[in-house]
Amino acid sequence: MIYLTLGDNYSGIYASQVIGVCKYLNTISSKPVRLISFIAIPLYRDNRKKIKAAYPEAIVLPAVPKVRNWALNYYLLRMVLWFIPEKRIMARGPFASLISQRLKKVGLVDHVIMDGRGAVHAEWNEYPVVNDKRLVAKSFELEKQAVLGSDFRLGVSHKLKDYWTREFQYSGGEHVVVPCTLNKAFIDQTYDVSTIAQRKAQRGYAPEDVIIIYSGSTAGWQSIQSVDGILTSLMEAQDNVHVLFLSRIELERLTCYQKFPDRVKKDWLKPHEVFEVLTIGDYGVLIRESSVTNEVASPTKFGEYLAAGLRVLISPGIGDYSEMVKSSNLGKLVKTHSVLQYLPPTETDEKLRMRAFALKHFSKSSYREAYLKILGKDKTASTQKILSKP
Repeated sequence: MIYLTLGDNYSGIYASQVIGVCKYLNTISSKPVRLISFIAIPLYRDNRKKIKAAYPEAIVLPAVPKVRNWALNYYLLRMVLWFIPEKRIMARGPFASLISQRLKKVGLVDHVIMDGRGAVHAEWNEYPVVNDKRLVAKSFELEKQAVLGSDFRLGVSHKLKDYWTREFQYSGGEHVVVPCTLNKAFIDQTYDVSTIAQRKAQRGYAPEDVIIIYSGSTAGWQSIQSVDGILTSLMEAQDNVHVLFLSRIELERLTCYQKFPDRVKKDWLKPHEVFEVLTIGDYGVLIRESSVTNEVASPTKFGEYLAAGLRVLISPGIGDYSEMVKSSNLGKLVKTHSVLQYLPPTETDEKLRMRAFALKHFSKSSYREAYLKILGKDKTASTQKILSKP
C-alpha cells in the first residue's frame, strides 16, 4: 500500500500519525508501506532529510507552489506510480484523496482510502488557515467529493463521521474510526513514578507544587486567550499552581505570566524529550472554544497527556474525548469562561491509572483490526472501530 501526504511538513505529529502508522502497518502486512510525501519547495530540503531519516523507504517530492495548485501534483505522482506496482493508496486529507481518485480513473490505483483528519471546509471558514477566497469557496464541494468518492475512509473521531453524514450525506459503512494514537516513544519509555519528584526538583519545582502543562501550538483553534483567563483565575486562587508551556508561545502576552512571572515557564523540546517532561505534570490543558473544527477533532496531545500520567482539563464538545473524560473520570470538564478555584495534585495511583488507560485506548495495536481492514487483509472485520469502554 501507498500512504500519500500532500503539504504536511515533518513534525512530532507527522512522526507519530504518518511515519508511526506506516511502521505499524509494516508489522501487520506482508509488504512494506510506501510513503510518498509532497513538500512545499521552500521547506523541501530540510523536510526531506528528516522524513528520510525517520523512514528511509519514503519518496519525498517537491509540491507545486501554492495550495490552490494542489491538483497539479497529480502529474508528477502519476509518473512516479508507473514504477510502483502498488494499487492501494491511503491519502491523508481531501486533496491527497482527490488526486488519488484521479489516479484510479486512469487505472494506476484501484482502491482509495481517505485518511480524514478533520473537517477541512469548516476549519478554513472558522480560522484563517488559507488566504485564498476562491479555494475556500470551493472547499465544501472538494471535501464532499473526497469523502464520497473514496472507496474507504478512516476518521479520527465518531464526531467526524457524524459530520460527514450531516454535511455530505455519507450513509455507508465503509469506514473505520481510529483516533490519533501514541508515538511509540510514549509507549516504550519506562514510566518510573519514583523519579518524578527528582525531575520536578531539577526543573525548579517543589514536591507540593501542582503543575499544569500546555503542550502544542498557538493556532486559532487552541483558544489561548481562554486558556490564559482560566489559568490566571486558578493561580490567583491557589498559590502552589505552576504552569509550564511546551510551546513557542510569547509568555509576555499572557496575563498569567504578567501576574505570576515566577510561576509560569515555557520550553520547546524535541519530540523524544516531551514524554519525560510531561510526567512531572499533574494536569494537561485541552481547553478550546466551541467550533466545528474542535467538535470533530482528535488532538494528539490528549493521549500523550494520559500516557504521561496527567489528568486532562478539557472543554465540552472536543471530539469524542470530552465524554470520555466524564465517563471514565480522566480529568475535569472546563468551559472556556470558567473560574477555577482549586485543583488537587494527581496522586501516584491516579497517574498509573491514566497511563494504563492511554496504553489500552491509544496504542496503534489496539486498532489492529481497523488497520487490517484498511490494508484489505481482513474481510470480516467490523468497519466501525469503536473506542473500547474502560
